[in-house]
Amino acid sequence: MQNYFLTLRIQYLITVSILQCYLMNKRECADLEKEGYLNVKSNMEFLKKCRSRMRWLIGENDETALEMRIFNAMCLLGIIITFYNIPFNFIVGLKVTAFIFILITGFLSFLYYLSRFKSQYKYSVLACGVLLNVLFAINYFYADGVSGASLLSFTLLIFLIIIISPKRLYIFWVLLIFLTVWIIMMYEYLYPESVLHTYSNVQKTIIDMGSTVSINIIVIALSLIYLKKEYYRERLKSNRNTVALKDLNDKKTKLFSVLSHDIQTPLHSINAYLEIIKSDSITDQERKLMESLLSSSVYNIQEMLSNILHWSKGQLHQGEILLDYQNISVTVGETFDLFRQEAARKGIRYISNIDDHVKATVNIGMLRIIIRNLIANALKFTERGGTVQLSLVDGPSGALIEVKDNGQGMGEEKYSQLFSLDIGPTYGTSNEKGVGLGLYLCKQYTVEQNGEIWFNSRLGEGSSFFVRFPYR
Repeated sequence: MQNYFLTLRIQYLITVSILQCYLMNKRECADLEKEGYLNVKSNMEFLKKCRSRMRWLIGENDETALEMRIFNAMCLLGIIITFYNIPFNFIVGLKVTAFIFILITGFLSFLYYLSRFKSQYKYSVLACGVLLNVLFAINYFYADGVSGASLLSFTLLIFLIIIISPKRLYIFWVLLIFLTVWIIMMYEYLYPESVLHTYSNVQKTIIDMGSTVSINIIVIALSLIYLKKEYYRERLKSNRNTVALKDLNDKKTKLFSVLSHDIQTPLHSINAYLEIIKSDSITDQERKLMESLLSSSVYNIQEMLSNILHWSKGQLHQGEILLDYQNISVTVGETFDLFRQEAARKGIRYISNIDDHVKATVNIGMLRIIIRNLIANALKFTERGGTVQLSLVDGPSGALIEVKDNGQGMGEEKYSQLFSLDIGPTYGTSNEKGVGLGLYLCKQYTVEQNGEIWFNSRLGEGSSFFVRFPYR
């Protein structure tokens, strides 16, 4: 008995010391640190490591479902509590109960392993609830029955099992534990000799009751704190997703309103041109001019529609991206050649410098869209007589693609909006209109392929866009 109270005294002193350190204000910590009693920086680093290790033990927030994290945390807490109860029950004379807690500790460790590392969460919860219910019922008859602390364990069990169980099993658990409690109490009432009276005095009864009640209070408090913390975390995440979704929907609405106008304009022009051809009242020179303008208009609407289709496809089918390590030189060269006619029409010097042996881990379809949009953008904003150059080389950390022009360039006020849907309508040197969707796709597709994209640009001097993809 003296050993037990000595243990409680030591635990009390340790707890008070920890609380005092935790509740210390910054000034007190600084004073202790100056005197050499406390190293705040190292302690904070230690706490961060502990939190990181605990997150790994329970499960990362983005990788593990909330119910699984709660179950893993409950298992770890249960292992600590049952491990503590092993020597405690030996001290108070409950040897059978101590052996039962040894079994429970091993069983909880096994269930934790199944849930955390084998993803067998559902089976683990079911096995945990049923077996603990059985073990607590057995322990009831070896721990003074209704006069002991076993019934309090059932209240803790129903609290924890409801937290971690699916909703469809709530009634099952309530009925199971409710019936178990009443069955063992009625059995004791009918057969009192079935209960082993292990408490030899009032002191042992108080000690066991006090310990069980204390554990229940601590576990329930910690569980509720953890649940509340996770609830606010999930609510904050949900609010952020709602705001992001609303913002994206607003951008989509704005984008489609602009696109609907831009698509109608060249179609009206084509219709007007066909009407003029019917009347046969234009000269050859006027015909060539109109054909050139219509060709440019149709080319722009093709690029716009292509970007819309790819963007819509990406929104509908957000699955895993298939990446392959392959030679990308041919794809880059073929995409470059697609724009030779447009460059010639605008009188732009069109140059390429492509290394034939460059390899990278990419999705070829996405790569084509990125290069096509960067080249189209460069041609759009380059004056007649200007230069657009594409290069592909082996960089120090991956395949490096550069699309460079000496066109209009841009001011710093547009930098932050360049790869988003907020940039709004833009007009090229031949009044070609765009809505900024192309560069948005470039950024999205580059990131999805584990690549990087950036640019250098100065107003009136031109722009250079760089895309780098990893080798492996």
